[in-house]
Amino acid sequence: MKFNLPFLGFLLIQVSLHAQLGFHGGIQFTNAPEWNILDRSNNRVTELPGTGWSAGIDYAFRLPNTRIEFLPELHFAAYQADVIDLGDLDARFYSGFLNVNVYILDLKGDCDCPTWSKSGNTLTKGLFLQLSPGYSLIYGNVKTTEVLYKGRSTNPSLALGAGLDLGVSKRMTITPYAGVRYFPNAIWPGLEESIARDISIGDRVTHNESPLTLIYAGIRIGVQIHR
Repeated sequence: MKFNLPFLGFLLIQVSLHAQLGFHGGIQFTNAPEWNILDRSNNRVTELPGTGWSAGIDYAFRLPNTRIEFLPELHFAAYQADVIDLGDLDARFYSGFLNVNVYILDLKGDCDCPTWSKSGNTLTKGLFLQLSPGYSLIYGNVKTTEVLYKGRSTNPSLALGAGLDLGVSKRMTITPYAGVRYFPNAIWPGLEESIARDISIGDRVTHNESPLTLIYAGIRIGVQIHR
């Protein structure tokens, strides 16, 4: 505790000096091969969970003298797929991410947010790589002609991405970004059982567990809340 308390106090001071509130919106494309529903009667495949949209809010701060920023984020994403002769299947992800932005072209720069207020071009000051570990609570709904099943599970993930800060004013940043998030073992509880139970939809198979890859792109609007 003697070591941790001074360090915690130091971090809290830096939060107050360099804090920024960020609002996210974006689109996500998914690949979860084991969740896909295979209709054995005609070899038709329905890909789950489908394309989705996302929104989030973060609180950004950084340490002095080093262009590494920390952006803990609360994140929501929703997906829906309409399966022929089956019904609607939807999934919702409630997530917490710890985004870490590393400004690789200006790591030792003197930049004090917003980045465009200092000398240097936009690419040098604004380009960053992002590492983002996360944890998600997945709610999955399966509604067939005979079955309505709701389940939830918790799932860790890791993302790699990149973005570019663009200045609008001294207190506002617009940041386009993109990346890939990977869940090694995402679980949709009840998906396999509900599909298997509804015999009226024919011979269809799927699984509850699958690796899940999300390819995402979005826009972050950052608002400076301290000088």
